Amino acid sequence: METIYQTLTATPEVLVTYNPRSKETLNYERVTHDHNGALIDDNLIAANGNNIYIKNNGYYYRAVFHDNVINLNNFIDRNAANGLDITNLIKYVIKLAYNLSPVSSTWREPLKIKIPTGSFIIDDTIIDSTSDLYGGRFVFEGEGFQNTIISFEPESEKFLFDNIDMFGYTTFSNISFISNFIGKFMNAEVGTRGNPQSIIFSDCYFKDFKTILDVSGNKMMSEVTFRNCKILEGDSDAVLFKLNNPQAVNWRFYSTEIESVKGTVFDFYAGNTISYFQGSIIGNDNPNTVIFKVNNAANPDLFGAGNSPNLQMYGVRFELRGDTKLIKIENADVDFSAKFDNCGMGGSNLNSSTYTVDLKGKGNFIFDNCTNYENFKFKHDINNSNSYLNPTKIKFINSCPDLDLINSGLCNEVVNTGGYPVYIFENCGLNSYYRPFGRDTFFLNNDFYKISKKIISKGYRNDGTEVTGMVQDRIYADLGQNNNEYKHLVTFNLPNVPIHSIKIIFDKAWQGGFGGLSYNVKVYNTDMSDEIATGILNTSNKLELNDMRGYFVANNDKIHVEVQSIGSWSQILGVKTFLVVEY
Repeated sequence: METIYQTLTATPEVLVTYNPRSKETLNYERVTHDHNGALIDDNLIAANGNNIYIKNNGYYYRAVFHDNVINLNNFIDRNAANGLDITNLIKYVIKLAYNLSPVSSTWREPLKIKIPTGSFIIDDTIIDSTSDLYGGRFVFEGEGFQNTIISFEPESEKFLFDNIDMFGYTTFSNISFISNFIGKFMNAEVGTRGNPQSIIFSDCYFKDFKTILDVSGNKMMSEVTFRNCKILEGDSDAVLFKLNNPQAVNWRFYSTEIESVKGTVFDFYAGNTISYFQGSIIGNDNPNTVIFKVNNAANPDLFGAGNSPNLQMYGVRFELRGDTKLIKIENADVDFSAKFDNCGMGGSNLNSSTYTVDLKGKGNFIFDNCTNYENFKFKHDINNSNSYLNPTKIKFINSCPDLDLINSGLCNEVVNTGGYPVYIFENCGLNSYYRPFGRDTFFLNNDFYKISKKIISKGYRNDGTEVTGMVQDRIYADLGQNNNEYKHLVTFNLPNVPIHSIKIIFDKAWQGGFGGLSYNVKVYNTDMSDEIATGILNTSNKLELNDMRGYFVANNDKIHVEVQSIGSWSQILGVKTFLVVEY
């Protein structure tokens, strides 16, 4: 360190120096104590190889940081080759910035830590529970992610920042962070203090990290923001964002690119809320690639109205390659919700055998004005015991996949047809509620919807109760032994809309254990004054009747169904009965 100029009258006394290692001119002020409040001696100077503190003519001096900026360029060795190890220097500077920061309430107002152009190595965790930086706020700023490059390549899994309830309101900008597939960027565990929140990344670049944010706890961790960032690659076991804090709300991604991912991007253990604006998400051709996963270990009680919808995607361009899954729900009890608005769904590069949306029996998913549904197929694995109480709903607005793609999806057999997923189409050339995996229950000859339709059904266990000896979804009439009278079977309430047509469908009949029996069926209008359809139901077949009235405007109207035995001494008739109303 060379002294260029020394003041004699200023208080405190100032040195103007030139550092031949950093090739920088730097001011120092005369001090007696360090930033921790300890009296400075020669031992501190000897241990301080970064020249933040120096000794000159028997006096001690500390570097002056103009405009609250600590520029590492003043203290690194520019004579060293690229790949300079700055681990100890940046640990020291973080502590220095913390102690020199003014206190506001329980927080420290930040000094900016400026990281210059160059390639640097950090080989260890730089903030952890031993750092004693509670309430810290920091600003880490580079010279552009193409210029400021930090390599974090630990020999075993380790976090660069192990933020256990320690610091928040922190910004990282214009820096590249590169790892070796096992390094993790930040553990954000929120405990009693609630400090780790409002973490902002602007114009940053991440490559080959196993995890970027591992979030846990049950206190506020909101306002995490990625702006104009790039996130690349990671191995097949990578989980870029592990989300296990129901208070992690209002996360925002703006124009951020996540590309060539082999593992999982977002792994939900609790109900975060994430909004993603523009940018792209590109999966690699790897069977382990999942963009949005609800983990099997997720806690269903932590997905509530306070963090719903869990995903809001606006104008995002997806590229789903090979066996990539867009959504994978592993826990059948989680009620997950997502909306995709004006997104390119990126289905053209999917394998035709891939079910890119892999769901259970709950959840709400909306696709509004989205495109590129090619090869876009759905899979449903439904829990028979309770899914009928809240079935999965998938809604398409303004555009939708071909019905052939939806019909080629996969669904296990559901005993109570109320548990089948509901596909809803709005302004897609048709307006309809559609249950493709139960269509053979509702329709004859694969009669798909042409205009708005509503399915109305009634049956036992629709209210969740069990009826011993009865098959769910059937309705039953006791006709009496050898009785020729018509008996009431069921009454349906019609929606108050202009109705174009009504079909009355009877299926899977049961007649007290005697097969092949036949019954007369009559269908009446609201006040029972007109027969609007008649037919003969054989219990070995399905019967479809058409309301003969044609178009009419319903106003608190009903449909009544009566049945009569034909030479049968069976006392009980049970049959699944549905209305399909076109309007």
